[in-house]
Amino acid sequence: MTLVMTQVAPWAILQCSDCRNTEMGYPRKVVDDWSSKHVSLHTQDGVALISYTGIGAFTVGAKRVIMSDWVSDTLHGAGATLAEAYERIRGAATTLFQAFDPAAHIFSIGAFAGDEPCYLEIHNIAGYDTNGKPYPGTEFVITGGRVAEPSVFFPGSGLMAVSEEDQQLLRAHLGAGPERPEDLMAVFADVNKRASKHILYGDAISAVCHTAWIPPQGRTRGGGKQQFFGWGQQAPPEMELLRVNLFGLNMTEQLRFIRLTGPPRGLGLDTSGRLVRKSDAGEPSN
Repeated sequence: MTLVMTQVAPWAILQCSDCRNTEMGYPRKVVDDWSSKHVSLHTQDGVALISYTGIGAFTVGAKRVIMSDWVSDTLHGAGATLAEAYERIRGAATTLFQAFDPAAHIFSIGAFAGDEPCYLEIHNIAGYDTNGKPYPGTEFVITGGRVAEPSVFFPGSGLMAVSEEDQQLLRAHLGAGPERPEDLMAVFADVNKRASKHILYGDAISAVCHTAWIPPQGRTRGGGKQQFFGWGQQAPPEMELLRVNLFGLNMTEQLRFIRLTGPPRGLGLDTSGRLVRKSDAGEPSN
């Protein structure tokens, strides 16, 4: 279980996810609380934030692979259009999951196709049992499309940990864009924290969470924002690294290197982690 919340509105996409990876089965065993589950995608025809619920990490040989890194690697060389990127994920995920024990998985995507807000899911859910638990099929499919009204989406079973009061709270913020995105990101983070304390479902959700915000392409200089909420816990440097795929290029390794050595002269990192001219870079997020 992962708690992913995606707000889709004409002014921006906001995505919030917890950071916990657990082993499958019961009782749940926490593997780590420091897994970044967002990928920022920039293509010729739009922008998107991608998160997921289901499998958070897997092993290839002796190497442990975080799903957000797998998405970034999969999208390398496939950034011409949003549709091309979605199809690349769908096909690659179908192949990848054939190596796993059957497991339901959803990629949750808030996007702007041009200036049109959209919400999509790429998932392998074939149906639900009598208890409402999803069961997986053998193929991933793409569902969703344009969002006519500002909405908040809660894919997967993480919704069960969010109270009706908190669902209404998030919907109450759909009337207009916030003056400061950081304020709304904090509201989502508070909801995530309360969900982590749910008596039945909170053990699979970390109190710490990662939020990301992205406006329509070209709407504002400097791109989007991200913020980590550790509630007093110090995050490892890797946690603060937003995976970025920029026009078909996986920028993750470059951004890791820049964080260690500093950006080249005349360049800086904006608040979404992108490399830009210093005159365009915003203040780094907390």
